[in-house]
Amino acid sequence: SDLDLENSYYVHYNNTFEEKKRLCSNRRPIVILIGIYPYCIRFLQVIKTMWEKSIIFPDILNAIKYTLSILVAISSYYSKTFEIFEKTWLLIAAFSSCWSYCWDMKMDYGLIQNGSVNPILRNDLFYKKRWVYYTAMVLNAMGRFAWVLTISPDVVYRFIRPEFFLMVIYMVEMCRRGMWNFFRIELKHIDLCQHFQVSDKIKLPKLSDIKELIEKLNKKEN
Repeated sequence: SDLDLENSYYVHYNNTFEEKKRLCSNRRPIVILIGIYPYCIRFLQVIKTMWEKSIIFPDILNAIKYTLSILVAISSYYSKTFEIFEKTWLLIAAFSSCWSYCWDMKMDYGLIQNGSVNPILRNDLFYKKRWVYYTAMVLNAMGRFAWVLTISPDVVYRFIRPEFFLMVIYMVEMCRRGMWNFFRIELKHIDLCQHFQVSDKIKLPKLSDIKELIEKLNKKEN
């Protein structure tokens, strides 16, 4: 943005005007490399998992998710330079967000279970209130599609400064990922219970019961 460009001039004070424009711009190749690096790493990790397990499904769907994220980053980077990317960026971004949202709900949250006693959820729910899951589904969708606000920044900037707007977008994504942790861990625990690796039926003894048991054992020894 123009604001970032002006502030960046102070850092590159001794450079020429053309050098300042180049160094302070987000059009440098390093920007796109940094943008796609995390997705490339996750894509390779998924491919490695498929190779080790010799099973393609459902990890192939996750690999497609990261492939779409890479395409979104590339098309967004070149959208201001090449007209073809400007026309396709929105389509790829919308499809990628829908794909990622479906993966979140079905695979990471374990929801949308066929024949569930809880409509569009799953049979095993560790949180007592079902509205928690419905709320999470809505909030996750809002987080996945928060990028839509960047399509018309001039409209948004009438109500909020650009730097604060970006901070809000980043905070929304941070909250979405934090919420994801709770439901992903819950689903993993349910999976472990189903495979009898852990149990949620056995309650831990109270401290008073433990002390009473120790006293009885000490009396027997004496």
